[in-house]
Amino acid sequence: MWRAQARIFMSLDIMNANSASFEEMLEQAADGLLDMRNS
Repeated sequence: MWRAQARIFMSLDIMNANSASFEEMLEQAADGLLDMRNS
């Protein structure tokens, strides 16, 4: 189930990352994954 949530997280990051660099976007996605796994 968390994989589907991860896809949603990454999609949101991509949509919100118009001015962010690709590396920043990846970091945000990774942070979201870690938060979900730890909760």
